[in-house]
Amino acid sequence: MSGKPIKAPNPGPTQALERGLAILKEIRSAEIPLTAPQISQRCNIPTATVIRLTATLISKGFLHCEAGPNIFSLGPQSHGLGRSFVSNLSICNVAWPTMQNLAQQYGVSVSLGVAVDHRMIYLQSCLDNELAPFHRDVGAQVHIVKTAMGRAYLWALPTRTRNSLLQTIQSQYAEDQEVIKEDSARMFAELDDVGFCSDFGLWRQGVLAVATPIILPGSEEILAIHAGGTRGRITADSLMKKIGPDLVTAAQQITQRMEQANISFWN
Repeated sequence: MSGKPIKAPNPGPTQALERGLAILKEIRSAEIPLTAPQISQRCNIPTATVIRLTATLISKGFLHCEAGPNIFSLGPQSHGLGRSFVSNLSICNVAWPTMQNLAQQYGVSVSLGVAVDHRMIYLQSCLDNELAPFHRDVGAQVHIVKTAMGRAYLWALPTRTRNSLLQTIQSQYAEDQEVIKEDSARMFAELDDVGFCSDFGLWRQGVLAVATPIILPGSEEILAIHAGGTRGRITADSLMKKIGPDLVTAAQQITQRMEQANISFWN
């Protein structure tokens, strides 16, 4: 033995890539700028490594450094990747005309989402021009049990998968377990009965919404589509009697068009 200290191996390019992607994912999920120590804690990456990786991500345009020191948000390259990905999804191109017609007919926001890590990510969003303050950009995320869209997705899952996922989510929100159970039971019953579920201010006070799932033909991909607006522009009555049923019809039309064109989520 020479007695010389053994140097720890430098992280390879694969580990650096994995950590860089984890940082981007965490900042996207947080929906607010994060500091280097916050990223370090959330991603279990040493702060020094976070600072080094974020410097590279900033130089490439994937991150933006806020006014304060080491406070980071997503940069234009990250948003550009998301838009490029979505623009190439067949489901978005097929769904757009139907969603836009519904948005303009009722003066509501109509959005299409897919589930990733207990969140619904917006793939497409159409809205009446006067509803811009409540618009959710492509790539925006909402928690799966905090919205009608998320509940519609959960309802469409196989029962065992749905129950397992709900148990996992409820364990993370111990103080809200009973509320989550009650709201889920009500929305699932609505979906059983009329094919869509309603949210009268649960996600955000003053916002009303309905949602229904889209099960793509020839695949196991499940998405959800929702329509909503502010109280005053729409009423609970119009939501349940007109918008909800038309949303179900819109979901069926999108599914039929995907099937007729023989295309799936990924092509």
